[in-house]
Amino acid sequence: MRIRRSLVALCGAVILVVASSGGSHAAASRTYLTFNAPVSLPGVTLASGRYLFERVGVSEDLVRVTNSDNHLVYMTAFTIEINRPPGAMQDNVLLGESPSGTPRPIKAWFPEHSRTGRQFIYR
Repeated sequence: MRIRRSLVALCGAVILVVASSGGSHAAASRTYLTFNAPVSLPGVTLASGRYLFERVGVSEDLVRVTNSDNHLVYMTAFTIEINRPPGAMQDNVLLGESPSGTPRPIKAWFPEHSRTGRQFIYR
């Protein structure tokens, strides 16, 4: 009986550790971003406003962009992991160049406090 209680306690502790680490990872993989001008992502242009960027699925390669209340999906796409540029710990996106009058493309998204980010694939 004593061994059984010890095993149940050990399993409970393992479940708590796994659940708490999964929850913090998920929170670190979501960022609300506000744009004051239109921007573009592969296949979509986002008007100025607030959006949710998040990693989805088991793989960290998939990124989904939705409206701020997470009800309208604008894009779900595979991405490539990249390192955050030196001195850019406060930047959550890396914008590319565009012709005058067209939305600037978002080249990469960096979750809060992460040293790595996700580069969007343009074709």
